[in-house]
Amino acid sequence: MILIATLFGGWLGVLLGTGMENKKLSQFHEAIQNGQYLFLIYARKGKGNTIKAMMRDRHPESEYAAIDEHFMGPFSDVVRRKHLTSQ
Repeated sequence: MILIATLFGGWLGVLLGTGMENKKLSQFHEAIQNGQYLFLIYARKGKGNTIKAMMRDRHPESEYAAIDEHFMGPFSDVVRRKHLTSQ
């Protein structure tokens, strides 16, 4: 019974989630519907100017639209270790 309830809850969550538009992307809905592209770039703090320059150089037709400094990355608490290389 628990397995059935869990599967039903997951199925219902998928149905409801796919039917709703992402609130942060809703401001770009009309442009996307008109065939324009939306680039989402996630970067570390301090890399914004570098990325803007790269986009200007490689995609001069693009325009800077928004920034969201409150991104909660799922792996933000992961501690990265340096890999040792054999010599």
